[in-house]
Amino acid sequence: MPTPHDLEGLRVVAHPLRLKLLSLLTAESLSAAEAARVLGESQANVSYHLRRLAQAGLVQLVEEARVRGGVAKRYRHDPASGEALASGDADEHRALMSAMAAELVQRSARYEPGAPIVFTDAEVSLPAEAWQRVRDLGRELGRLLHDEAVAAGTPGAVRVAAMVALFPVAPALAAPSPATPATETPVSAPLTPAPVSPAPLTPATLSRAPLTPATLSPVPPASEAPASDAPAAQAPLSSDPGAE
Repeated sequence: MPTPHDLEGLRVVAHPLRLKLLSLLTAESLSAAEAARVLGESQANVSYHLRRLAQAGLVQLVEEARVRGGVAKRYRHDPASGEALASGDADEHRALMSAMAAELVQRSARYEPGAPIVFTDAEVSLPAEAWQRVRDLGRELGRLLHDEAVAAGTPGAVRVAAMVALFPVAPALAAPSPATPATETPVSAPLTPAPVSPAPLTPATLSRAPLTPATLSPVPPASEAPASDAPAAQAPLSSDPGAE
């Protein structure tokens, strides 16, 4: 069985087309040209990704058949080869999860309305023994899916989509505590406005601006505003003889 070093980490399968190829080559052996026709991809693109999967040990050459114009090399996926992809660094893990998420969205678009669906989602804490059992069940599910897979179009077969990812995570960061409302500081004494001394009246402060045409220019009437009946307030006459 290939080692993790040979498989070059999780990044080797972190591509939607490579995930499709692994699923396709689980039930039957196909050449790059045959896989390209099934997937609706170019042969050159499929050939490149198929070579990368073969170099990583995830697909094996199982047949060479003579066809018109050359030899067709047919590959098949060995599900057990994925056991070596049990771990990776953080970047590789995120890349693989992103590829799986993109593939899941595409598959969900082909869901048959009304068909039964089984799903679960959880982020929980488990005893070590329970976590080991969950991983074993996940592997068993993967083996069952791959061992029982039949070629597309087989009479009576049900086309299904399955995607499982089980991995430990770091504890979530604690939510910040709600902000404590600010308390008002009591005022020990009433605030009394300081008295304002009136400025002395001087001739300069009471001088009247000369009347000029600019100050007497008419203003446009207010639109439909009712006239006020209150008399205009008059300024008090000063008894200061210097005001005149």
